[in-house]
Amino acid sequence: MTAITKPEAVPSDDADLVERLRRGDRGAFQSLYMRHAAFVAGVVQRLLGSEGNLDDVMQETFLDVLDDIGTLRDPVKVRSWITAIAVRRATRCLVRQRRRGRLDRKWLAEASQASGSAGTHPRLESVYEALDRLPARLRVPLVLSRVEGMTLEETAQTCGKSVATVKRRIAAAEVRVRRLLDAER
Repeated sequence: MTAITKPEAVPSDDADLVERLRRGDRGAFQSLYMRHAAFVAGVVQRLLGSEGNLDDVMQETFLDVLDDIGTLRDPVKVRSWITAIAVRRATRCLVRQRRRGRLDRKWLAEASQASGSAGTHPRLESVYEALDRLPARLRVPLVLSRVEGMTLEETAQTCGKSVATVKRRIAAAEVRVRRLLDAER
């Protein structure tokens, strides 16, 4: 009979998980994933506007985390590092989708059905249609800042751009979204 061992307690901080993962502890990877996957998936879903590619982006993101954990300079900032990887992956996906000329709205309909409404809210649908028309370089900082509530500094770090560039892109995105929404009225 095999003895059942009690699983190792989840460490209280990310730095410890990162160090264990660097030493090859796969359990640390699972704990890191469990700790940050929901947040990262939320960011990716709002960036993509579709669940169709969410699983792919999440899988690629966490494979990158596993492969590149040795490059993380500050283990305390692992969440923002993972988010930055996911944003880059999602941005590439947006560019591919835009080239194909489509963004799926399935998740909007499912969200409306889950909330009990008969269909999607027309104004919300219009906002997402306007976001879909933005190039990824404008959409990503706008969603990170305005929807995810990241500070300008966090948004800039996640996008790998300067704060000034992020401010300009957010302002340009807001102007375009306003114009597109006004044109629909």
